[in-house]
Amino acid sequence: MDKVSNVNFTGLSNIGYVKFRRGINHARSISMVLKDDYKGKDLEQFKNVVRKVSVKTGDYLNNVSSDVLNIECINSEIGNHVFVNGKYLHANDKNLPMFSYIAKITRQIENMKHSDMVVNNDYKKFMADDVLISGAKLSDSMPEGFSLGSLDFLFNKEYVKKGAETINSFVQDVMDVFLGIK
Repeated sequence: MDKVSNVNFTGLSNIGYVKFRRGINHARSISMVLKDDYKGKDLEQFKNVVRKVSVKTGDYLNNVSSDVLNIECINSEIGNHVFVNGKYLHANDKNLPMFSYIAKITRQIENMKHSDMVVNNDYKKFMADDVLISGAKLSDSMPEGFSLGSLDFLFNKEYVKKGAETINSFVQDVMDVFLGIK
């Protein structure tokens, strides 16, 4: 019976959020595992969007696992930038489907019930260090004193939901600048 409560029916699992520095820039990253299930086809939708906006096969797919989505937002002196699985997402007409997908998925996370926000301990133990920050080990990007034992905070449900809201607002600001609203 206990195993039933660990089943995730949202299409999203192992959602983590981290703030860090990439070089001299402030960055935020939200990472998750996408799945297809009876409530939705989050993985299929993501792959469809990737096909729409990609120049070549493999663009925007995670290099650790094709079902992992990592959205990174960086504030720099020259502007705000969004990266999907380590690849820069230019704010242009061609990439609007990806920006829309990011907005949809982050709103979905914001509105998730805590009971639907499943985090697998094996994932935290064996994958989180490699996927929470695209292209870098989490343990190498965190301040002194941080340990992988502190990972629970990065998967805290309220922290993740607030992180999704922050990412959503960031992406909206990038789109507002692109559309000439700001």
